[in-house]
Amino acid sequence: MAFKLVREDKMSYREAAEVMEISVGTLNYHIYMAIKKIKTQLTK
Repeated sequence: MAFKLVREDKMSYREAAEVMEISVGTLNYHIYMAIKKIKTQLTK
């Protein structure tokens, strides 16, 4: 959800964090993990 809000819906990290009711740091971690999973799948 974090990745979708920031990358697809063009929300700022702060706005997305507010929607998800989490801190910006936690949001950043969720996006990092999503990108890591996407890269892993694309390299297979």
